[in-house]
Amino acid sequence: MNIGAFPATEAFILPNVAGVLLEKRFVVASSQNLNTSSDERSFCDDFFSSHELQNRIDLLTIGIALVAPDQQILCANKAFSHFLGRSIPVNTSFYNALGDSEIEGPDYCPFASVRRTGKPTVTSVRIGSRVFELTFSPNTFADGSLHGFVVEMRDVTPTHEVNETLRRLLEIGVELADLPSYRLAANSPEDRMNLLRQKVENGLRNILHYNICEIRLLEESTGRLLPFLAFGISSEAAARKLVSSSNDNGITGYVAHNRVSYYCEETLDHPFYLPGSPDARSSLTVPLVWRDKVIGTCNVECTEPGAFTELDLYFLQIFMRDVAAALHTLNLLSYEKVFAVQVSLGAVIESVASPIDEILRNAAVLMDANLDQDPAAIPALRAILEKTRVIKDQIALVRSRMTSAQDSNPVSGSHPLLNRRRILVVDRDQDVLSSAHTILEEHGCIVETAPDALVALKMLRCSYYDAVICEIKPEGGMSGYQLMLRMFDLYPGLSVPPLLLSTGFGYDPGHTLVSANQKGLLGVLFKPFIPKQILEKLEGVINVCGKRDKDGELIPPNEIEGTLQSSFADEAETLHRFTPAKRSDPGKQNSFFSKREGGRFKTWIDQINDLGVDSDEAADRAASSGDESGFDAT
Repeated sequence: MNIGAFPATEAFILPNVAGVLLEKRFVVASSQNLNTSSDERSFCDDFFSSHELQNRIDLLTIGIALVAPDQQILCANKAFSHFLGRSIPVNTSFYNALGDSEIEGPDYCPFASVRRTGKPTVTSVRIGSRVFELTFSPNTFADGSLHGFVVEMRDVTPTHEVNETLRRLLEIGVELADLPSYRLAANSPEDRMNLLRQKVENGLRNILHYNICEIRLLEESTGRLLPFLAFGISSEAAARKLVSSSNDNGITGYVAHNRVSYYCEETLDHPFYLPGSPDARSSLTVPLVWRDKVIGTCNVECTEPGAFTELDLYFLQIFMRDVAAALHTLNLLSYEKVFAVQVSLGAVIESVASPIDEILRNAAVLMDANLDQDPAAIPALRAILEKTRVIKDQIALVRSRMTSAQDSNPVSGSHPLLNRRRILVVDRDQDVLSSAHTILEEHGCIVETAPDALVALKMLRCSYYDAVICEIKPEGGMSGYQLMLRMFDLYPGLSVPPLLLSTGFGYDPGHTLVSANQKGLLGVLFKPFIPKQILEKLEGVINVCGKRDKDGELIPPNEIEGTLQSSFADEAETLHRFTPAKRSDPGKQNSFFSKREGGRFKTWIDQINDLGVDSDEAADRAASSGDESGFDAT
């Protein structure tokens, strides 16, 4: 006959049972059948109820029950009775012996399965708070007829609890960053983080059964460990400032710096331990790691010394791995949302940038044209300039608010000096102007554009700019070098905005760069603009040339512009007082870039052309002689 299917860990079982059978002249071995005659079967029935076999199986540490084909228990050892909590009388139904129990599978009809297949089967049963594994094996004669069953019973509660904890950790790990689409659209990043905090706390309290915990996230740029979640610890401990360091920052700082888990068995005399909970006697701290990079730490504590095991460490590491993945996912969602916002606002800004620039240019041209023709119109035109800039500022403000919540606002990045700095870009190519808007406005700059240097000069007279970028040979006859010379006349008593000349392919047909360098040109940019180059160049020239207060701090452009506007208003008022009548002849308007000569008004470009020389050369002559009457901007 077959005496069950015993595992290797219980290898002593078979010799015990086989020894009894050998004394009765039966040849028995593991997984072998006993050849018997029909007369011997009745003897075997008597044998299984004998006192000698009962003594043998009582020596076993696992529960053993010999069950008849009708599922009546013929005999059971002490371990089997101990697992059930009572002695089991002979001929008790097997399922009645189990009492108030619940079969958890996977085989819910084990006796029927053994009858059908002739092979052992395994199932689990819960009795109260304990879980047992039952192995049902056939007990057959050589001719294959079923003599009964051998049932092995093992207490697998610890293993089951481990598996159940792992299952629940897996479930909550999947749920940590699982947010419905409607919540992604409606909730802010902070709302999503608060929801994650609730889920993490639920896992720590209800699955891992910790009542004292602190999670901190590592700020990579500063090394600070910022509080993310804390419960059960004192307010002083939660507010404590910690950094990733092996020295003077407790076990949390040590773990973050060295990327290792740390078990403190006794907190009272530990040199690294910083009090979290007043009653804590032991602590377990693990790093939060995502793709080989530490992003935070988790510290749990207990009021008993030596309270944690390797299994606790294993569970906590698994859960914190899922927490790190969830944090990474939420960051990706935040960045994705920010990117979508930036794309949308970028499209809006790009579509309105050109019309707004045109309004600003036209307002500046009208202000110049009406300076002596209709000075009373100057305030209205000034209001147009200001309101138009307010529109740009509001769009930029919305963009900043929607992105700064993610700590991804580029203004707070590597070029903070450019924030709110007004830049004038002069170029005939609309693609170049659009590129300047895209690159600079992402870093907080206020970009305004002009198609040529003549319009740029009018805009420079009406408004102050922190820097000017002009192509070497813009349209309109005035070169970038000549623009630089005229700018010195526009800001008496004020810092002249730094000028950067731009060129494509390094081509300098009129040696403009040579002349400009001799007059103090600060830099050259190459087109198309390279973001890193243009940002670093602008930041450098603004830092060097920007007007500073008595404390050495750069003055905001709006304060400088106030002086410029006052000067412009005084000039308009003076002309209004001493001009006896408005000129009605448009051909005789004394515009900003005109000069009376021979009874008519001519632009200074016309005067240069009359000389029959290159404009840069004429500018050099005037500058070297000290006579700039031919280029008088006023």
